[in-house]
Amino acid sequence: MNKLELKGKYINKFQSRIDIKSNKNSEKYNRDYVIELYLRYMQKVKQNVDEQLWNKQNNISPMWVINLLDKHFKKSYKLKWVSISYKTYRDILMNISSINQSYNTEDWQIRWLVDNDIDVNLWSFHNILPLEIIKKMTKWHVMHFPLQLAIEMRWKIESIDESYNTEDGQIRWLQDNHYEVNLGNFYTIVPKSIKLKMNNWYAMSHPFKQTIELREKLETIDESYNTDDGQIRWLQDNKLNINLGSFFSIVPKNIKEKMYMWFKMDLPLKNAITIRNKLENIDESYNTEDWQIRWLEDNNIDMHLWSFLTIVQQKIKQKMTKWQKMDLALQTTIEIRKKLKCIDESYNTEDWQIRWLQDNDYNINLWKFYTILPDKLISEMTNWHFMRLDLSLTIEIREKLEWIDESYNTEDWQIRWLQDNDYDIHLWKFYSILSNELKEKMSTWTNMIGPLILSEEIRKKLEKIDESYNTEDGQIRWLEDNNYNMNLKNFYTIIPAIIKEKMTNWRKISLNFRLCVRLREKLEKIDESYNAEDGQIRWLEDNNYNIHLWGFYSIQSEELKAKMSSWTFMNMPLKKSMILIKKLEKIDESYNTEDGQIRWLQDNWYKTDLWNFFTIIPSIIKSRMTNWKQILWSLSLAVELRSKLSEMDQSYNTRHGHIQWMYDNWVDINMRTFNSIVPKKVKKEMQEWEFNNSPFNQALELLKNVA
Repeated sequence: MNKLELKGKYINKFQSRIDIKSNKNSEKYNRDYVIELYLRYMQKVKQNVDEQLWNKQNNISPMWVINLLDKHFKKSYKLKWVSISYKTYRDILMNISSINQSYNTEDWQIRWLVDNDIDVNLWSFHNILPLEIIKKMTKWHVMHFPLQLAIEMRWKIESIDESYNTEDGQIRWLQDNHYEVNLGNFYTIVPKSIKLKMNNWYAMSHPFKQTIELREKLETIDESYNTDDGQIRWLQDNKLNINLGSFFSIVPKNIKEKMYMWFKMDLPLKNAITIRNKLENIDESYNTEDWQIRWLEDNNIDMHLWSFLTIVQQKIKQKMTKWQKMDLALQTTIEIRKKLKCIDESYNTEDWQIRWLQDNDYNINLWKFYTILPDKLISEMTNWHFMRLDLSLTIEIREKLEWIDESYNTEDWQIRWLQDNDYDIHLWKFYSILSNELKEKMSTWTNMIGPLILSEEIRKKLEKIDESYNTEDGQIRWLEDNNYNMNLKNFYTIIPAIIKEKMTNWRKISLNFRLCVRLREKLEKIDESYNAEDGQIRWLEDNNYNIHLWGFYSIQSEELKAKMSSWTFMNMPLKKSMILIKKLEKIDESYNTEDGQIRWLQDNWYKTDLWNFFTIIPSIIKSRMTNWKQILWSLSLAVELRSKLSEMDQSYNTRHGHIQWMYDNWVDINMRTFNSIVPKKVKKEMQEWEFNNSPFNQALELLKNVA
């Protein structure tokens, strides 16, 4: 019997033993015990096996062991890649089980390893931790560094001065301190206190020397590379074969501003080129909601769906109007979507996705899960909404929130509650997991969009703001003066109410700060030829900006609006609006009905918000489609509601019958929106209805009082 046959023989024996034992005690034989038992078994049978094959004892590497296991075994027991010796591995597992909460800090793993006299790579250490420990220690994160070097660098960086708070500050600091390390790994060990202090730093994922060389080369890049495929061409022209995601992370901000057609791609260069070449020949049959799944399967490509979408050409995205973002691995997506076909109505609740994932033994990010749901399922499950946290963390937080007291019913509630409960998570993600019941209980709560610590820091600084910033561009100047670079829309959500009352000239702006500054500077020189209904679309196109029209409108000064008197509010991505406007030019009279815009969008396979659609319709089309009106709802929900309303009986023909119907059918929208959806035929039949523009909860109170 040769070595390979011997290896197979004993692996098969071992797998049989584990399967038998697991059936008796499934909890005990988790992945950690599986590895341990495998190592013990190897030692037991060592005398029967070729000495060269098994010539290792106490320091057998678990990585070496895992390499002996077949794919089925690895998948069955969810074994991780482990690169430390078995002896160290066992020492860690034996001691870590008794870890106390004092280690639940940002530097936990460093302190624990030092306290237990263990010297291993921090990434390798994190990779072997049991899931129950990771769940327990909520402040832990992965560090990619040797332990001793991490300790040394964290100690040195504590004394860093403000001069390094620049976009290239981390590169300069490493140079000045004679470190040549991977920038992505370095960023993982930078203390949170330093990241807050160095707020112009961001994660770069590339080797140190190559980063410096690439950034120097990019300084001389010319305008010809400012295209959809510009970064690919530039790398090819410079004979560089690197991961596109890593490359984009180290591109200087001034170059990104210059190359505004560039966006993050997340694949190795050669793979991206191959796939983009194949996509050139894609046909219309793939213009469906599940297009990327089918196309990848048909082309025998197995990859993450998000990574795939990042490298799809803009012209392909414009061609395939039904495509949507998906953010899970292909095979996992196929598996989940297949199971969801059998989902029943009992899951049509506010917490459905939590329950369904638990019931089907999935532990994944809730937002990523939502991205792969079929459109049909979303339209059927009317109580579903986006949640943006990992499943286990969501469950933990929602359980704690059940015991929240009234003292948190204030404007800054979520900041205080998260701090009091020792959570450091993004405020937007936190708000997304709140139950409807809790939101009703805490009536002063609003959705804030920003990292917790940064939001708290900004709110404190705003307390000292002076009156000089109470101008139309005041928030832009304040951010600039205080060295913050963030989306202005997000910034507005975290401004305390008392400051909004003080800064009466401030309003919501929906664009990135730096882009906003650049656009406003350019718009100062705009000429009168753009003062037309389509002027803002033409100006953006002529200046090579591909941004959302709402975001663009929000940054326009009052002076500009007065000058461009023909401009109106539009609420749609630029490219999409251009495609729709062009198609509308050929619309025929058959669509001049009350539901004409709904039918036209359905017939042309467009899934868009009806209100947003109405904002971009040219006046010449509106003058032809005289029966069209503004509908303040999404297309799919409007279709669904109008269908339900058509079946309404006369018992609802009372003064407040529409409110009763909304209550009976679980429709929670304001009266104005509801009024815009109701078909004329129904309004004619329900002559007693009295409409106003109040929110649904106020209308419901009115109904209760009448009753």
